[in-house]
Amino acid sequence: MFIYILYTVIGATLVLFGADKLTDGAVGMASRLGISEMVIGLTIVAFGTSLPEFIVSLLASLSNNASATALSVSNIVGSNLFNTLVIAGASAAVCPITIFKATVQKDIPLCLMASVVLSCLALDTFVSIGNTNMLTRGDGIVLLCFFAVFMAYSLSLAKQKETRSTISEMSPTRIALFIVLGLVALIGGGELFVEGSCGIARSAGVSETVIGLTLVAGGTSLP
Repeated sequence: MFIYILYTVIGATLVLFGADKLTDGAVGMASRLGISEMVIGLTIVAFGTSLPEFIVSLLASLSNNASATALSVSNIVGSNLFNTLVIAGASAAVCPITIFKATVQKDIPLCLMASVVLSCLALDTFVSIGNTNMLTRGDGIVLLCFFAVFMAYSLSLAKQKETRSTISEMSPTRIALFIVLGLVALIGGGELFVEGSCGIARSAGVSETVIGLTLVAGGTSLP
């Protein structure tokens, strides 16, 4: 059990470090190319803070193991719950948060729609499509198409208010170092994190789904 806990802690540390460095490098590159801060925030920074979930879930899926696959899906669902309830709740408890009209009218409905679409695609047995609930490659393409539409919409709004980036420029050498270092740490840390989490689940006698909804979701949501 101890070795799996150690793997999980080291893996989580590497994943968070890698996501931070890769994001810094990508932001530095975007800034040198003259991309606006708003577009950088909507794309690179947003993707960067989601990289831990992405890498852990992707590596779990690529393992072609049923237990690891359960970890992949539960990580995504658990992270959404953690982000919405724990992060928003803790932030509001410390200091009241102003919710803009556009957030209520556009962003929150889009967030809810994403959860509804995922639920509809996953409930195969409910609609009598198959004997097992699963996300197929076709379902993945549908989800990616919805994401592409959302990004196109967000970027179109950003361009209406576009201003040149004022982020301090980073040297090309430092940008390359951060990107390479971030990728190595993300992939290596993700492998350790998945192996450690699955090991903890087996040793504790609980399902990978429970570990994914709690330990993995909380760890990958820390950014």
